[in-house]
Amino acid sequence: MAGSRGAEEQTLDRRSRREPGPLPRLSPRADIQGLRALAVVLVLLDHAGVPWLGGGFVGVDVFFVVSGFLISSLLLHEATTTGRVRVGPYYARRARRILSAAALVLATTAVFAATRLSVTRVSELVGDVRWSALFAANVHFSRLGVDYFEQDRAVSPVQHYWSLAVEEQFYLVWPAVLLVVFVLLARRRHRLAVTAAVVAATWLASLAWSVLLTSRSPVAAYFSSMTRAWELATGVLLALAGNHLHRLSRTARHLLTSGGLAAVLLAAVSFDGSTPFPGWRALLPVLGTAAVLAAGADGPVGPGRLLTLSPVRYVGDVSYSLYLWHWPVLVLGAPYVGSGPVGTVELVGVAALLSALGYHLVENPVRHSHGRLVRGRRALSLWPVAVSSVLVAGAWANATALNAFEARVHGLSDGARPALAAPVDDSGTRSRAAVPHEPRVRRTRPVPALIGDALRLADKGAPIPFPLVNLEHLDRDVWQRVFRCYAGWGEPRARVCPLGDVHARRTIAVYGDSHAGMWLPTLSAIGKEAGYRVVPFVKLGCGPFDVEQLHQGVRSPDCPAFRSWARARIERLHPDLLLLAYRGLWAVAPAPGQSAVEAWVAGVSSSVTRLSSLARKVKVIGDVTALDLAPADCLTDPGSTMATCTQHAQQVTRTANAVTRRATERSGGTFVDVTRTVCLRQRCPLVVDGVVTYRDSAHISLTWSLRLTRDLARSLRLPSP
Repeated sequence: MAGSRGAEEQTLDRRSRREPGPLPRLSPRADIQGLRALAVVLVLLDHAGVPWLGGGFVGVDVFFVVSGFLISSLLLHEATTTGRVRVGPYYARRARRILSAAALVLATTAVFAATRLSVTRVSELVGDVRWSALFAANVHFSRLGVDYFEQDRAVSPVQHYWSLAVEEQFYLVWPAVLLVVFVLLARRRHRLAVTAAVVAATWLASLAWSVLLTSRSPVAAYFSSMTRAWELATGVLLALAGNHLHRLSRTARHLLTSGGLAAVLLAAVSFDGSTPFPGWRALLPVLGTAAVLAAGADGPVGPGRLLTLSPVRYVGDVSYSLYLWHWPVLVLGAPYVGSGPVGTVELVGVAALLSALGYHLVENPVRHSHGRLVRGRRALSLWPVAVSSVLVAGAWANATALNAFEARVHGLSDGARPALAAPVDDSGTRSRAAVPHEPRVRRTRPVPALIGDALRLADKGAPIPFPLVNLEHLDRDVWQRVFRCYAGWGEPRARVCPLGDVHARRTIAVYGDSHAGMWLPTLSAIGKEAGYRVVPFVKLGCGPFDVEQLHQGVRSPDCPAFRSWARARIERLHPDLLLLAYRGLWAVAPAPGQSAVEAWVAGVSSSVTRLSSLARKVKVIGDVTALDLAPADCLTDPGSTMATCTQHAQQVTRTANAVTRRATERSGGTFVDVTRTVCLRQRCPLVVDGVVTYRDSAHISLTWSLRLTRDLARSLRLPSP
């Protein structure tokens, strides 16, 4: 019997060595609440504009690692203890944890916006809120960030929901992967080994993609779940190592805590908005957070004890609510407080108060409720309830803002809802069409006289003279919607599509960025009248001069290739007139020791000199000022007037035009000043003769460009229609 028991014990001992025991239950850890506090404070101070904390956005990366560790510790303990993963209870816990607070902030933000913001801002915000409610905000904001048509869009008060979307998308997949592994594999050792291999492979693939995409498209990389998965997977790997973390020596734990906190803080103070992120740079805050988590497995040591102080832990307790509330308060509250530190402190105080109230009155009661409606799997019903509540609030906000605007425009008080003014055609009837492909040119008084009339109205404080010809379709009132032959982001060449009189023997080539493109409708009309074929060579964000330019914070890799291609085509074309147009001093990347203006002047001089040999005449069309406001937002703001929607020409445009003129004329070209097409005496009204002059803050509208046909023809010394 003794021998039999000995053999059995040896067999069990060998099996125990082969099959690891259950992963440990995660006990309450005060230092984790401290890490949450550190993360939210970094994000808050960064968003509040603290100058020495430009990299505070790494607090989000801290959250990712902590979330990956906490939720995976719970799932893995259950899986290794019971041999199964209960997905239903898992999502019920998530619903109780996050939905009530997230839905409350979204609905409140939409309702507040409906009574304070312009119709267009409300419409944009409601779209953002809907995506956020569906936990797809990162996809939405990534698309907007890389869309040229949305470059000047106002910052969204719910943009920070992108990080929640990333987490929820990861946790939609992660439990399913764990469930499949534990269902298909019977042996515990194989289960954990396969799980670790899958997570490690995900970690490597995601990090590699993050590095690659960050170098190519930083905006898309920043919001992508694929480039952030490795950060959450870092927490998962740490949870998988749960049985080994307790073996760390005290010295190692001290080093990990000190080094980890130092790494996070170093990233926060050394990174800023120009840092390509995430990419490999995210390793600093991510591994730093993982080090602190690992070191605290047996209790806090060294500087980790600071994370366990009662005030710090309380900030960690309310960190979720504070993260949700701070950004809408900072964005929407800015107009109501004074500029500078005092106003910012006031807003931070409001955000802190709302966060505390939300935590104690909403988040915590729902999370710990034992009521029948949220007990057990019934909590899953919170998902459709929360989403529906937000969608209803968004619909109400849209309708309220639109009703208020239309009542103001039409002087109504009976709740009627007539449509906004549609474009007027030459017959005087209103057309519901979008932007016509061949709009007719309206013959009016000289443009400077019309601008003068608008400025006199502004000086009198006159209201906006609704209805406006192109306000309803302003989002589509842009040259790109009509002329499709141009190069977008990442495209080194474009289709060549002649305009104007396509059968004419004389040729005008148009070369430049979107500020060359916005003149194409006008030039096409001039070409038809004067007998010129107009051939465009246009690339978004890429000027015609030999100047290094940035795209999303990095040097554009396809701009030099486009310039080479365009110049080769222009050389073969040898046009009668070559027109260059540009957005002045935009996204210039000067060489070391060189200012942006110096780089610009050198690029203009060399380009005009070189291009002069490729055409009979070279003329450079000057830039028009950019605006400090979004046209549609200003015009539909509840308190808008002609005065509030008139601004002075920006100094950067004046400087760019002055130095471009000198460089052009020294190099044998002709400079064409077009500032009087939108401004008079450096004052620029947004509404002239019933037309919105700008489509966005940087480009004139298609409708207005057609009003300028005669004026531009005279400036270019070409026959006018």
